[in-house]
Amino acid sequence: MGIMVNSNKIQILVTMLIFPVKAYRLNSLECYLLKKVEDIYLGSGYSFKRWPEIYFGNFEDFPSIKLDQDKNTHLDNELYFYNIDYLGLYVYNSTSEGHIRIFIDRIKYCASKIANNLNLKVDVVVNDLQTIVLIHEIGHWLTHSCHVKNKKIRLNGFSSQEKIIKETLAQLTVFWSIMKMKNKEIDRLRMIFDYLVDRQSNPYKAFRELGNKKTYVKTLLKRYGYIADEHIFNFGYDFNYLLYGDIVFKKKKAI
Repeated sequence: MGIMVNSNKIQILVTMLIFPVKAYRLNSLECYLLKKVEDIYLGSGYSFKRWPEIYFGNFEDFPSIKLDQDKNTHLDNELYFYNIDYLGLYVYNSTSEGHIRIFIDRIKYCASKIANNLNLKVDVVVNDLQTIVLIHEIGHWLTHSCHVKNKKIRLNGFSSQEKIIKETLAQLTVFWSIMKMKNKEIDRLRMIFDYLVDRQSNPYKAFRELGNKKTYVKTLLKRYGYIADEHIFNFGYDFNYLLYGDIVFKKKKAI
C-alpha cells in the first residue's frame, strides 16, 4: 500500500536521521530480481535513473504518519500480520516520488508464523519475506512515480486510484520478478508468497483473477496507464478494465 503524506519528502527523510533506522542493503537475489523488474518496466513505458530510498528498522523507530497509529495492536489478526503493506510501506507525496519502509519487527513476527506452518527455518523465511515486501513496495513506487507518459497526471492521480488496482500492480510486480524462474531458492520464495496471498484480504488476492494472463506484462501495464490517466476512475469498472480491456465497453473478445 502506498501512503500519501502532506509533509515535504525532504522533511520526512531529515527526521528519519534522528531515528534508529538504517538504509536497506540489497542481497544478491534482490539485486537480480530487481534487475528483472527494471527490464520489465523500462520495456513498458517507464523510466528512472536510480532506485528509491529504502529504510529498514522496527515499526516504532520510524517517524509516525497518519495510518501508522494502530501500531502493533492487530498482531493477533491474520489479515494484518500477513498483509504485505503491514510489513512495509511506500510513503509518498502526491507530486513527487516517495520512500520505502521495511518493518523488521513485523516481518520477524510474521516469519515465525510462516516458518512454523511450513516447517522452514525462521531466518530463511525472514530473508525471503523481506525480499517479497521490498519488491511489492517497489511496485508501488514504479506505478506511482516512474511514468514517462503523462507523468504529472499519473503522479497526482495515484492516491485516487482504487486500492484493488494499486495492490494488483504491486502483487504482479512480485509475480513478474520470479516469473519463469525455477530453482530451490525461487521455489521457496514463491511458496512463501503464495502462502501470504492465501491469507490476505481481497485487494491483495485480486491479481489471481487474471489467471494465465498475469504473464501479459505489456498489455496489463498499458491498461494500467489508461486507468492512471484518469480515463476511467469509475469505481468497480477500473479493475474489470484491467482484467478484460475494451470488452468492458465493447462486445469483443478480451485480449
